[in-house]
Amino acid sequence: MGLDEDRFVEPVGDEFKCLICAEVLLDPLECSGCQTSFCGECIKAWQARSAECPNRCQLKLQPCHRGFKNLLLRLKLHCSAKDCGEVLTVETVARHENSECLFRMLACPNAGCTEKMQAKDFSVHLTSCALGSVKCERCKVSLLRRDQSAHDCIATLLAGYQQLAADHESLQRALDELPKKVATTTESEVHEALAVHSGVRCSSCGMDPLLGARYMCRKCISYDLCEKCRRKIMHGHNDYWSLPVHLQHEGITCDGCRVRPIVGPRYKCRRCPDFDFCHACRLAAHHTHSDFDAFLPYWVTVVPLAEERTAYKTGESFTRAWLVVNMGSEVLRSLVLTQAGGERCCAESCFKYQCEVPQGSTLVLSLRAVLTQHQPGTYLSEWKLSSDDRVSFFGPKLRYRLVVLVQ
Repeated sequence: MGLDEDRFVEPVGDEFKCLICAEVLLDPLECSGCQTSFCGECIKAWQARSAECPNRCQLKLQPCHRGFKNLLLRLKLHCSAKDCGEVLTVETVARHENSECLFRMLACPNAGCTEKMQAKDFSVHLTSCALGSVKCERCKVSLLRRDQSAHDCIATLLAGYQQLAADHESLQRALDELPKKVATTTESEVHEALAVHSGVRCSSCGMDPLLGARYMCRKCISYDLCEKCRRKIMHGHNDYWSLPVHLQHEGITCDGCRVRPIVGPRYKCRRCPDFDFCHACRLAAHHTHSDFDAFLPYWVTVVPLAEERTAYKTGESFTRAWLVVNMGSEVLRSLVLTQAGGERCCAESCFKYQCEVPQGSTLVLSLRAVLTQHQPGTYLSEWKLSSDDRVSFFGPKLRYRLVVLVQ
């Protein structure tokens, strides 16, 4: 969908309107055959249904001509917030409406709160919301603002310790059962249980969404087969990416169509410091260099391992470990563990591991550090996996809890 024409300061020429939605172009792409521009979202939805563009020519997408796009980006329009009087350009309107406009509507992020307010009133609401989280000054446990008066530090810490003990026992049982489950689970069962490719349909039987293993033609912009059709369908090309699950390269933007994150194959230029294409842009868009590294997203399962202790004093060493199972076809190399949230409990925020983990193999990832947190209480720390070569997070968050004791 494009931008509403009624928002523009002056009448907009037809050359700047999408032929599909009839609105002013938003993130446009151009058909290389007829050189007609369409909203990026509109033409991609069209492409999923047809190999011909709305003008009946063979649909091959490419970025719009730079001069045309510059003219489009300079068009002036009003902010969509009714109380805001700002006049912006197409180039700056999204940034203004999403992060700068004081009159944009925001929802309270606190669970259970349904309040919505303008951005200018947001900070005031957060400091008074009864469902907001606050931290007890004595035990450092987080609780709701409405529960402060009834909070009991000793009872809360005791309950936290009991819950940690129960969680430890449950995780230990699950870890003991893991080898049995892995040994008896077939590849097709894994695909059926985990692989749902949202927004992707089989180009032969029409299964939508495509379930199980997805076979994506390396030489076609949009051609996918399910596992059954791959075995019986003859296609002009016989070179496929095998995508067992719907995975993405977190935080990576395609420098062609600007989609973020890139889903499926990612093509990284070997000569540019930061240039990536998605599959469609690698086949249709132009780039100065032709040397690319092509790879699929990493796919891992992470299981927390048994903890030696749950409670520590400041200055003591602690260890936390996880079993990482490589479920994908790419070999895991040069892993990096980076803190991505929660409380800082040690001086280090990044750990590196030189490794090589093939498909189906496992790796025990250990974090060894000295406790630097001085205040007693329960702390949760969250970490994410990445690799030196790809500069992209992947997999679930790795979490651990620590109970800090009084010195």
